[in-house]
Amino acid sequence: MYRLQRSSMQASRRAASSLASLVWSQAAQEGSKLAVAAPQQGVSWSFTELEQRAGRIAGGLAKHGVTRGSTVVTDLPNSADNLLLQVSCSWLGAATATAKDEGQLAELQKVTDLKLAVTHRSGDAVNAALAKYQLPAKPVVVEDLDGELAPLVQSEVPERVSVAGDDTPLGYWSSTKALTNREAIEEMGAAAKERLAITAADRVLVSITLCHAFGIGSAVSSAWLAGAGLVLPGASGIRGCGSPSQRAEATLAAMVSHKCSLLFADIHTLKALPTPSGQLQLRGGVCKVGSGAEFLDLREAKLGPNGEMRPLEYAGVPLVAIGKR
Repeated sequence: MYRLQRSSMQASRRAASSLASLVWSQAAQEGSKLAVAAPQQGVSWSFTELEQRAGRIAGGLAKHGVTRGSTVVTDLPNSADNLLLQVSCSWLGAATATAKDEGQLAELQKVTDLKLAVTHRSGDAVNAALAKYQLPAKPVVVEDLDGELAPLVQSEVPERVSVAGDDTPLGYWSSTKALTNREAIEEMGAAAKERLAITAADRVLVSITLCHAFGIGSAVSSAWLAGAGLVLPGASGIRGCGSPSQRAEATLAAMVSHKCSLLFADIHTLKALPTPSGQLQLRGGVCKVGSGAEFLDLREAKLGPNGEMRPLEYAGVPLVAIGKR
């Protein structure tokens, strides 16, 4: 039977084993705290609410044959639905992956068990690659991005799979090499939490695609390790890329409305961010300046309109660089 009553001692032991158990551990300690807000979707979930939703979606995924070691491919944009799907897959010990075409799906199928596709309608069309590719089950189509993933909701909640102590894949992003739960949480998330001194009082704005090691590892994991709330600005595109100006406008709006104290962004969004008209609560953040996930000792980056070097900051607040040495 599914129960929410768990001891904080149990929670601390499993806090870093998977994305799902990270949510579980925070729900066990102070479940009413904000886990994620997506203002453009009208979403505001506590850790307890996120855990309950993830359990019900995990039930739906299990009904479609998703188990430990499976992979769910998706083209969901940078939304609460995307994050919920990743937590739900992690609940089952499964991974998520993004794919733009059949060739990429074929390469993924060589290294993992592609079980199901979760896609969304763009006008009247569903992603052609996900619709045509031969998977064991038909694609699940999410018509309205409302944070619910309604077609997958099940009342039966499966047992949460433990992945402690191993390298279970969390996601396949830009390659067929998986980002593991351990890498995302114990390495990337822990490093970012320490470097930014993130606390439960912070509001962490993630203006970087969730379908990337930096987004789900450094940004999401570091916030939840500290018990901080995430804020997701609306961003279009399969990997949350879309238009830098659109992302920048949504980022600033969310930063102001939710009084965000930390920012995770890429160089393109940072360049496009408008000058704020009022005072921000921002105290720091991280900017991805290239491939890789190492913290860099950079003070300047190519932020000028013609690519000239300028101080790595926003609204007078210095940012830390991350990339490859």
